[in-house]
Amino acid sequence: MSIKAVVFTHIAVKPEEAGATERAEGAFRLIDRAKPYFKAYLKCRNVGLVYAYVDVCTRMILKELSALDFEGRINFSMMDLESEVRTRNCLKMASDQALHELLNDPGIEFDQSQAPRFQFVGLPHLLSLFNALFRIDPSLIRDLAGEHRELTYDSPKFVEAVIRLVRGAHAIHSRYPIFRFDEDVEVNEQGITELLSAATLAMHTNLFPYDFFSGRYGRADGTSDPANDYAVRAHWLIHRASGGLSDKGYRFLRDLGELGATQLPTSAQMSDHMQKFVQDRRHGKSSNRKSPQVISGAGLYMSRSAIRVLPPFMNFNNATTWVDDHLKRRLHEAVGHLTESSLEQISAARFLQNRHPAPVGVRDEDIEWARTHYFKRVLRGCLIHSLVVRPDGSSGPLSEAITRMLDRGASGLDDEDALKSVLVAAVRATANDVLSIWKNADYGNSILSEWAVGAESRMDSVCNETVRDVLAYTRLVGHWPRYVNAIEKLTPVQAHWLFRRVEETV
Repeated sequence: MSIKAVVFTHIAVKPEEAGATERAEGAFRLIDRAKPYFKAYLKCRNVGLVYAYVDVCTRMILKELSALDFEGRINFSMMDLESEVRTRNCLKMASDQALHELLNDPGIEFDQSQAPRFQFVGLPHLLSLFNALFRIDPSLIRDLAGEHRELTYDSPKFVEAVIRLVRGAHAIHSRYPIFRFDEDVEVNEQGITELLSAATLAMHTNLFPYDFFSGRYGRADGTSDPANDYAVRAHWLIHRASGGLSDKGYRFLRDLGELGATQLPTSAQMSDHMQKFVQDRRHGKSSNRKSPQVISGAGLYMSRSAIRVLPPFMNFNNATTWVDDHLKRRLHEAVGHLTESSLEQISAARFLQNRHPAPVGVRDEDIEWARTHYFKRVLRGCLIHSLVVRPDGSSGPLSEAITRMLDRGASGLDDEDALKSVLVAAVRATANDVLSIWKNADYGNSILSEWAVGAESRMDSVCNETVRDVLAYTRLVGHWPRYVNAIEKLTPVQAHWLFRRVEETV
């Protein structure tokens, strides 16, 4: 018998999109958006179950935590609750339509008995867990939303963690590897097969308790598509007419391997300014890795132990690149769970992501979004990377602090103020280095260099925000065993959706 995969994906639906499903036009728009991705799953005979998380009402409950009374009561409007129900129903209709189209397409060989089932997850599915956490300590549920009580794009990883912890704790479910995909990634059977082969080998050999790897973005035929092939976004460097990337544009991707996550082989050309920086400041020693970074949206696999000991970075208030893949992977390495040689990316497991679909392609507003939002996210990723690992590969100050916490089983830091001072000094030094490179490096256009010049005056704010997020994470690490205890006590009566069976193929 061959083992099938379990998939977790987060369907991001904005409140206005959920509200629009009250009208036929809005409902059809959501259905049409989701249908091609569901169809791709249905064609994968090696996928057994797909968890599709919808956060419409979860956003609401985490924003309204200040209204919780001592008994854990909170008021919901019927309109808000109905909005999430409509949203999940639209997604169910999308999966039904995808199935119908496959069954009636004479050009496709499709066996419904081999197709996966979908489990749509929303607020009703999480209430038992939220209530259990609240009864243990109200701060546990409040911390899910971070300091500002807002659900960030990181918070769905809590639901992913719940699935991994519960299913991994029961023998009948633990044999089915769980992979995470972004909602806009088109999966394929061959890529899933590659992931399953690696995961089942890791699970059956059981040589090491920790695993943390993924596939990659890319076309199945290997055709280069620089706007979509990498975990980081390069659309602001793309030649719009050809869709290609110049040699100077690729230098940006190579430079990131010295500042954060590896995108290209070490043999690829760095920018002149980065090359001088590595020679002068690092004595010519490159920080680029042999393997490209792990990618959360391209079939992320992590062993249960990896999520049981260290929580995801799920309570950040500021969007940060690499926060749910590369940074967590490197943290596991820094505290001794993994090594650089541990499997990180399976290059043969390719999954298509289409960030800028034809015929429109890259738009002016996409470039503006890079200026207003994305560059700051990448910078924060570089800052936190420097706190996790130093250029020589040794543990950074954040990793050292978390290692001490794990070694002594402590629920908190010895001296948070002292750690804060160390972190602030480290991120400010890194921010100066990164901005110096971005201001001077030639990447083929001036979009990033102009942003870097303007960002210098805002660096104190960016650094302080980053340190606050990092300190919040250390507090979460201290409390995480309490979360794990509550999660692992869930029963099918409380959360039957977590215990759904996966069919095996004979």
